[in-house]
Amino acid sequence: DVEQRQPGAVRVNLTDCDALEEAVDPLCEFDSEEVRAFTREVEANGGDFTLAFWVKPLGSESLNAEGRFLPSVHLLASVSPPFSNVAFGPFVSGNNGEVRTRSACTAKQRVISEEIEFSTPPSNTDWTFIAVTKNNRGSADGAATATVGLNSDYNTESQGSWDLCLQNPDALFTAIEVNVPMLMSPLAMISRALPFGAVQELYYQGVYPMRIRGGPLQSTTGQDTLFEVSKKDYVEKSVLMATPIIFQKRAAPSATCPYNFSTSFLARQQEQAAEKCAPPLVCPDAALNASGATMSCQGGMIESGKVFGLLPQEFGGEIGYADFLFSITDQAFVFRDGELFPTEAFVDSLTQAVSIILVFFTPQYGITTVLSVDADLSKSVSADVSVSIRHFAILEGSKLVAYVVVQSLVLISVCLKIFDVASVLRDFYTHWRKDYSLPNGTAFATVCLDLVSIIVTVAVVGVRIPAKWGSAAVVNRTLGNLSEIPWTSSTTPVSEKKSIFFSNVQDLLSAIDQEEAVDNFLNIVLITTLIRVIQSTSLHPRLALLTGTISQAMDDFWHSALLIMLIMGSFGGIGTWR
Repeated sequence: DVEQRQPGAVRVNLTDCDALEEAVDPLCEFDSEEVRAFTREVEANGGDFTLAFWVKPLGSESLNAEGRFLPSVHLLASVSPPFSNVAFGPFVSGNNGEVRTRSACTAKQRVISEEIEFSTPPSNTDWTFIAVTKNNRGSADGAATATVGLNSDYNTESQGSWDLCLQNPDALFTAIEVNVPMLMSPLAMISRALPFGAVQELYYQGVYPMRIRGGPLQSTTGQDTLFEVSKKDYVEKSVLMATPIIFQKRAAPSATCPYNFSTSFLARQQEQAAEKCAPPLVCPDAALNASGATMSCQGGMIESGKVFGLLPQEFGGEIGYADFLFSITDQAFVFRDGELFPTEAFVDSLTQAVSIILVFFTPQYGITTVLSVDADLSKSVSADVSVSIRHFAILEGSKLVAYVVVQSLVLISVCLKIFDVASVLRDFYTHWRKDYSLPNGTAFATVCLDLVSIIVTVAVVGVRIPAKWGSAAVVNRTLGNLSEIPWTSSTTPVSEKKSIFFSNVQDLLSAIDQEEAVDNFLNIVLITTLIRVIQSTSLHPRLALLTGTISQAMDDFWHSALLIMLIMGSFGGIGTWR
């Protein structure tokens, strides 16, 4: 059929042994036993079969002189002499290309081949689905047909009593001849003449997975891949210790809303959807029977079951669903558990809160940082977005020694303070035994303030020194575990990687929480010390300017505070209403 091909169309020269050997691609080998088993089933079904595959051009080298992509694939039953029962190509009888079925029964019938044209041209840029269905059983009654599908379009031609006799009874084809540079998916072989509705179902099942396929899936086993590594001087202060994680809390859909009218409205929408699904239309049972399948309000929080192909994860005492941030931001789809999920649907109307968690380490200063971007989406008006940056610092070497020395001096000052408080308490006791007189309120409050300061200071120093002493070990253990997570491993489950990540981040946050709790106690110490310093200025009349003024104006301060709270509270109420 070389002379019947469109001008400019080429074929592999199967008569030239050197050209034929050069054209063989070992990466495109297939199992001939599967073809033989398929052929036996075809023969048993009277010659009925369906073949389907996907093709995609590589670029301009795949286009003809007119800038069109016309795939050319011959399923060769014999290489020498070349013979194909089924061939796809740019023949002269079909402007968009066609499928030619050729029979080996040359003595039985006058017409050797039948042509079925493509109804639409293949895509010049994207994947195109091609399928041919041959109803050969009907040739005995003069009702043989052949249907060619291109994506969701098809063209059916009657072939009457034309019988597709196989040139090789053992195998429909033994080689595949591809004459145009292109990508081609594995060939689907079905030993039945599928109705075109079933062929369309094959197309719709594959259209989304193929959209994200950029080429063949090849194993890297036994292949040496070289990557050029260029050294870059270290300029960044911080380094990301683990892949960023996105964590969300979700609510379950509910057909019951906070308002009765809303509940009845959802019920009516569900009924209208059910009416639309009357025969011949068919809808999934989940869309008709599931609560709130058409529209829904937010119910209780989801803490079990898969969402987006993910199992629930615990983090910070809350249950939610975690995924790698780059999976959501860098990909249009993710494929999990045999199902395709568009990443744009990861956050939807049922999402209550979203957090993006990043862990950094700054080698120069020995600081580990947990950056969290949190968005509360449960608000009725707008999202409430906040950013928290929490640090954990290493202390070791000379700095640790200096820290311990300073804390030791603090303990010494606490001992001196204890002696001073003990002296004051002894005076209180002496006066009480002498004339049963109690100390005045100011003196008693001062002693109580000193006692609180002593207790809190001793507690803070007792907790802080061991914490700082072991800070390097905490960071070494946590960051070591994070850096050793096998993110690129195909054998370690993703759930295990995330579990290791969250457990170590939680340990780091616990250490930060402990430091922040100690810092809160330190604030108490500083405040009590400040009050004690101000109170001690009353020792001399010229220094008692502040304390004396406050003492004399206390009654006015109290009434002014009541007036200010009343006015500001009124302004706050007006602002909230507006």
